[in-house]
Formats: sequence, C-alpha cells, structure tokens
Amino acid sequence: MKKRKSRNFSIASAGRDLFNGLYYEYTDTSFSVPQNKRCMRSIIYNLFSSDYDDLLEKNNLHLRKASYCLLSCLKNQIVPEYINNSILNIILDIVYHKTGMRKKKEMAKMYHYYFDLAKIAYKNNDHNTTLVIKCALEHIVIARFKFKLLKSEKKLLNDFKENYGMFLDCYKNHVKYILDNKNNLDSFVPSAMVLDMHLKKNKAYTKAFKNIGKYPDELVKHQRELNSVSLQIKEYYHNFPNAIINLYTDNPFDHPFVYTNNNNQMIGDLLDATKNIR
Repeated sequence: MKKRKSRNFSIASAGRDLFNGLYYEYTDTSFSVPQNKRCMRSIIYNLFSSDYDDLLEKNNLHLRKASYCLLSCLKNQIVPEYINNSILNIILDIVYHKTGMRKKKEMAKMYHYYFDLAKIAYKNNDHNTTLVIKCALEHIVIARFKFKLLKSEKKLLNDFKENYGMFLDCYKNHVKYILDNKNNLDSFVPSAMVLDMHLKKNKAYTKAFKNIGKYPDELVKHQRELNSVSLQIKEYYHNFPNAIINLYTDNPFDHPFVYTNNNNQMIGDLLDATKNIR
C-alpha cells in the first residue's frame, strides 16, 4: 500500500540533498521494505503516515548519525566549522530553492519543516541536531520574517529555554545536564556545539585570570571536568556507526546565490536580499 501524499512533501523534499552523506547516498528506496517482509503493522502505519512523515524520519536518522560523527571529533577544529556550515546551510535552504529565492509562503513551509525535524530530534534526545536547527531558525535572517508559530512550536521553544538555557548564557543548562549524566550517555546525544563553546570559553577565562596572577580554583576544576567529560564522550562515540552529511560539509560560500567569503557579509547580503519579502 502506498503512503498518502502530504501537501508539504514537495517543499520539504527540495532540501533533502543536504541529508546525503559522504559515506552513503540517500535515495527513495534506501529505507524500503522488501515485499515478502510486509506485514499488517506496515499497512496500518501507511494508512496513518505520509511521505512527509517518512521523509522526516529518514532525515532524522541521517542527522543522528552525523551527530555521532561530530561528537567523535570533539576538541577538533572541524567541529565549529561544521556547526557554522550547518546553520548557514539551513538558512540558505529556507530562503532559496535551486533556481532562486523562494516566495514567503514556501519559506514558511521550509521553516516549519525544519521545526518538525527539531521536534523529532528533541523527542529522540538528539540534542546536537535540535540545537543546530534551533540556532538556524532563531537567526536574524529567519527571525525577521516573523513566521507564525504553531501552538506546539511555541511549547517546544519554551521547553528549549527551560532545558537548554539561552544563547546568551551559552546554553548552560545543557552543559549541567551533560555533566550530571556523564555516566548515562546511552540515554541522550549531547550537543557538540555547546561542549565546544564551553571548552573554549572556560579555557579563555582561566587563562585570563592566570595572566593577572590569580589562580581561579573553580574555573580550573570546571575546565578539568569539561575536558574529562568531552574525552569520555569522544571515546564513547568513536566506534558508533556514523556518517557526516552534506548539511555539515557543504561550504555555504559555494552556494550559487552567495557572493562573498565572509560570514558577516553573507548575513548582510541575505538581509538586503530579503528586505522586501512580504
């Protein structure tokens, strides 16, 4: 039995190239079930699910594998580079299709598509994927469109604020959660972005205090704990089946509608290009 078509599928499928991997290719048959293994459960599932639901599940699997890969590379300069790529690539995917700028209605559908990806990732405790998408959806380029939030999306943002903290405090609640649950890593996927952020921030603070002749005991202790936990997480994910995906590896400056090699200039260009979108 064929799955029913969702009206969102044509929009969401436009961005799925970002979820292809360096070590595998995503195709429409990658997750197909052989005829002789079909059962009543799959028939019932198909009655209540759509191609759009299937796409979300597939892409979340790819995103989760990519999260494993990032975590296995902790304390490597490639992590912040990949994170920056992913946030900018999501923004570009919402704003543009292959031939030019999307209409605002299409942008809104892409916005909610990425929100749906974040919902599933959050539900499955893939906090790395969740926070990457959250950062992209709250970026000034996307926020200026003031897309109308669904009730479930508003609730999700409140959950994020409570459980992660905010960008201004470097998502400190999530770091506390990681440290408190360092012996229970099989129950959640931590954020590589947040760990990298705190490792650098704490190291910089500690160095600054030492340079003025002070020895910040608490900062030094916290830095040691962060280093220890990060090493533990890196080793834990080292042998996990993983595959980095194009979302992280594609250079946003190679995008056909980007004409600069500077982050700030790209954001300025996007703000200029979208200022008259209604």
